[in-house]
Amino acid sequence: MWLAVAKRRGFHRPPTPDAVTSGELRDHLTKPVRTAPLTGEPFDHVRLDAVFPLSYYAQITANLPETRYYGELSHSDAQLPNGRSARRKLELRPAHLRKLPEPQRKIWSAIASAFNAPELEAAYKERFSVALERRFQKPARDLRLHPAGMLLRDLGGYKISIHCDSSRKAITTQYYLPRDASQLHLGTTFHEKRHDGAFVEVKTLQFAPNSGYGFVVVADSWHSVRPMKNEDGERNSLMLIYYADQGWLGESLNRAKRLAQDVRCALARAR
Repeated sequence: MWLAVAKRRGFHRPPTPDAVTSGELRDHLTKPVRTAPLTGEPFDHVRLDAVFPLSYYAQITANLPETRYYGELSHSDAQLPNGRSARRKLELRPAHLRKLPEPQRKIWSAIASAFNAPELEAAYKERFSVALERRFQKPARDLRLHPAGMLLRDLGGYKISIHCDSSRKAITTQYYLPRDASQLHLGTTFHEKRHDGAFVEVKTLQFAPNSGYGFVVVADSWHSVRPMKNEDGERNSLMLIYYADQGWLGESLNRAKRLAQDVRCALARAR
């Protein structure tokens, strides 16, 4: 059904990359955050639909970078028997996007700009104000957060064990980027922890085209992803994380780490 509607609306004819500006993307990304129902079970979260303009979504999926442009994300759940990682990451920062060919660089730079927009951050703060204020003990609007966007590509053998996310994160959001409805089973599962320590699956958010979710990272924001098979293909998504401010020293160290990563990226591109 989704594909039939998309074809009737011209989805099979991707527009040029200039068809949508970063400002229009920002406004389109912000709208579902403000309007999606806030669900409290098993923890505060929103399910996002029609995240990107429909015609532009075709351009996004048609311009996913080749895997060679991604770095390997070191994580125990992602480690394959051959030592390689089943999760690849491409950070949406200028030093990392410069290596992409046109029109990919233009598309992902526009999305990076939209992800960094104060308006989008304000929308998430407002939507999750109760949970944020409960965790940080201050008005949500006064929180200093740092957005970090990245493209992710998960391959066969990848999984995410049940976890809450690092306390450095304030808000976790993910935008699913499948080309069609064949990967619905690869979505993120939310869990509830019982008094005896056992986990109960509450819901799985289908890995549907042009959809996503967001939640506040708290002590009980338990979630996971089931192990992927090789026949599942590539699991492509965008992740936007809002990190809590770590103070002057912590943020200085974070900036130094990012600078070192950018230098390594530039040197690798120069070879």
